[in-house]
Amino acid sequence: MSGWLNRYRHRIQAVHCKDGRAGRMVELGTGELPWKEILPRLSTPPMRYWILEQDEFPTGDPWGEIARGLALLESCQTPLEEH
Repeated sequence: MSGWLNRYRHRIQAVHCKDGRAGRMVELGTGELPWKEILPRLSTPPMRYWILEQDEFPTGDPWGEIARGLALLESCQTPLEEH
């Protein structure tokens, strides 16, 4: 995937983020996808939209899971001024 991301990241304007493990949806950043490696590669112009999807709430704390997912997205973005 890294070759694909590096090759086409300048064309990606929106990313739909969700995570999973063993066929079930889990909180963003706790599943099988290496989001902490993926997101910084996508955090370059012309990225305009980050879409966080969370259909299931395994911890029973939906607002907490959404807040942690948004915090992960924010922590992995590079401010536009650095580009």
